Amino acid sequence: MKKRLRVLFLFFVWLQFRLARLTKSYPSNIIVKRGYIDLRLGSTIKLEGKSRLLVDGNLILSHSSIILVDAEFVSGNLIITKSTISLSSTDAMLGADGIITDTTIKAKDSHIEILDYYKIVNFSIKLSSSKIKSKCYLGITNDMRYPLQINFINTIGILGQNVNLHCIIDCKQGNLFMGDNVFINSGTQIRCENSISIGSNVFISYDCIIFDTNTHAVDPEVRQQEIDLGFPNFTRQTIHSLPQTAPISIGNQVWIGMRSAILKGTTLGTGCVVGLMSVVSGEYDNYCLIVGNPGKYVKKVKINELLQI
Repeated sequence: MKKRLRVLFLFFVWLQFRLARLTKSYPSNIIVKRGYIDLRLGSTIKLEGKSRLLVDGNLILSHSSIILVDAEFVSGNLIITKSTISLSSTDAMLGADGIITDTTIKAKDSHIEILDYYKIVNFSIKLSSSKIKSKCYLGITNDMRYPLQINFINTIGILGQNVNLHCIIDCKQGNLFMGDNVFINSGTQIRCENSISIGSNVFISYDCIIFDTNTHAVDPEVRQQEIDLGFPNFTRQTIHSLPQTAPISIGNQVWIGMRSAILKGTTLGTGCVVGLMSVVSGEYDNYCLIVGNPGKYVKKVKINELLQI
């Protein structure tokens, strides 16, 4: 009898310890106002740590799962299809009228803030110790010819209103800023390892290259070291073989023509036009027409001509 009482007592002590530990480790909340959560076909919402899921409106998941670890997730009328959103120690605020389809978003120690209307289709974004901001319309789609991908690693990305992306963006240890009314067409690649600033009302055409880095060392011996360290499957860079980088600044009302390249250290002033297949490096004043390889100043773009473009 005493043995049973002792076992029962130890069991209750163990149970209280476990309950206290669970309560302390996972104080999570789910709050829904003026709406509902619709989970379909095995969708999962997992809350851990100091997490909160606040939905003011509708949250609809289909073939999807949201995992929050020590994070606060605020959403309005978010619709997800066949998607996985995984956030760790992350604050995420998504505005109203959002549509995400076939999407995987992974964030670690990151802040995501997208307000008002946004539309993302067949899209994958990976954030690590990173920040992405947007306001108003954010349209991101996949082109059948090109995969769409945005990777942020230790990066701050701030996007303005009405940003429409059909491109590949790879940011590592850099800062990416976009203004309002930015359209970047499919096939274009942006590589940011320092700083890239794109103003408002900017058009970037198909298959353009915007790199603020050389990607590899110019010295052939250093490149050989990259090969030796990464042989046989890839190259590997060390602190001694990091490529040269320099910031890129693209002003307001700039139009970059198809298959052009904007190299590191380039500054394009307001209203510049870059012609087809140009390779641009250096600093250019406002309203310059730039053509050729290497890109050369041709003439000033008149204001009325710019308005007709």
